[in-house]
Amino acid sequence: MKISKTRHLLTMAIFLSSGSALSLELPEFTFYDSNRINSINHNITADEGKFRYALETVISKADKALDSKVESVIDKPGPAPSGDMHDYLSISPYFWPDSDKEDGMPWLYRDGKINPLTRGSNTDQVKAARFLNNMGDLFVAYLHTDDDRYSQKMLDYINTWIVNPDTRMNPNLSYAQGIPGRNDGSCFGIIEWKNINNLISSVEILKHRNKLDDHSIDIIDLWFSDYLDWLVSSDLGREEKTRLNNHGSWYDYQVIGLQLYLNRNSDAEKQLDFTKFRIGQQFSIDGMQHNEVTRTKSISYSSMNLSALIQIAYMAQKVDVDLWNWTYLGDDGIRLEKGISYLYPYILDPSSWEYQQINMPIDKAISTITTPVIYKAMQTKHDLNVPDDVKKIVYKNIDARTILLY
Repeated sequence: MKISKTRHLLTMAIFLSSGSALSLELPEFTFYDSNRINSINHNITADEGKFRYALETVISKADKALDSKVESVIDKPGPAPSGDMHDYLSISPYFWPDSDKEDGMPWLYRDGKINPLTRGSNTDQVKAARFLNNMGDLFVAYLHTDDDRYSQKMLDYINTWIVNPDTRMNPNLSYAQGIPGRNDGSCFGIIEWKNINNLISSVEILKHRNKLDDHSIDIIDLWFSDYLDWLVSSDLGREEKTRLNNHGSWYDYQVIGLQLYLNRNSDAEKQLDFTKFRIGQQFSIDGMQHNEVTRTKSISYSSMNLSALIQIAYMAQKVDVDLWNWTYLGDDGIRLEKGISYLYPYILDPSSWEYQQINMPIDKAISTITTPVIYKAMQTKHDLNVPDDVKKIVYKNIDARTILLY
């Protein structure tokens, strides 16, 4: 622990004394505003407390990632139903064996209650979540320090999961969130790769800083292309597209992000037409998300859905599509901004939230899940009308990675 702490403090000291990362131009990221990140970088070197503390926090996490084992999809006891160890495998988390049946089949749904059997080493879910989360910390640490220890670890992960034919994952989620006794995979498993932004952003910065050779780039881009093709053409992908809740929004987030990265801008514009339809169906006139508040983790899913749509609204600007000002049912009808403002009263008074929220107290859920989403909205739509008392609470509850990216 002492060695790790010393290591990340040394990284901070070197960065602050040299300002080396500031001398490097940034690429045009798919998911983030490079100009904003440059501004954040200047705030760090100017020793502004909030940003410096955020970087220290991320560096600490990235340093832990440096010491972590790089796992792969072949590190499971047996293959997916296809017989191929390279196919991603997971089990739907909210399903449990039927206690009234000897074999427990088919498993039964219990919303919001995670079955620990779905989160073990028998599947790829935990490994993939750890991979994508670690990539996020390594990306932000490398972005703001230019420390090659982080770039090398990112390259190790990318080689293992995407490039190396002996360990790489096949670019599909055909066997994600299968339900024992019902199916081998479901459309709902696609959300397990919603943090693909961390992988794509890492590739973008590594390409820009000449850390990836042309051969590796070709393999990576082909993997992204094949995965995108699977998302838009497979039965599971097409089914997930129709989901009128956070699942559908995170599907759009992945698809549009991949389309923009691969320069398929016209395809992204077409997908955004469906996002508009989705917004019109997901929200009530007052901004309530009727398909989320009926869930057992209502504030979590309401916030999660907004997070996807807010980030899609940022990406939409790259192809001159304005999701922020798009309305359904007239000028005073359904719009994304109403979904955000609907949550303001509950940020001020969490106890007034009247819907179910299991597993986490409502005040903690709002402070850790909801307020970072509002911050992303504020940083993405600069003229967003947020009451000062709401802003005050939001600014107190932002995670380090969000501070350094938005």
